[in-house]
Amino acid sequence: MPLLVAFAVLYLFGMRSILDEAFIVRGLEPSIHEIYEPSVPDVLAAGLATTVWSVAE
Repeated sequence: MPLLVAFAVLYLFGMRSILDEAFIVRGLEPSIHEIYEPSVPDVLAAGLATTVWSVAE
C-alpha cells in the first residue's frame, strides 16, 4: 500500500509538470511565486513520498 501511495504521488507530480509545460508552450508561464515557492500540498506530498521511499528501503 505505501508503494501505491508513492506511485500516486509521483504520477500527480508528473501530471503537474505536463500541465506546466502546456502553459509555457502557450505563453502562459506560471508566475515566479509558483515556480520558486512550492505550495503546502506540494511540500506535504514530497515529504510523504520521501517517507514512503525510506520505509520501502
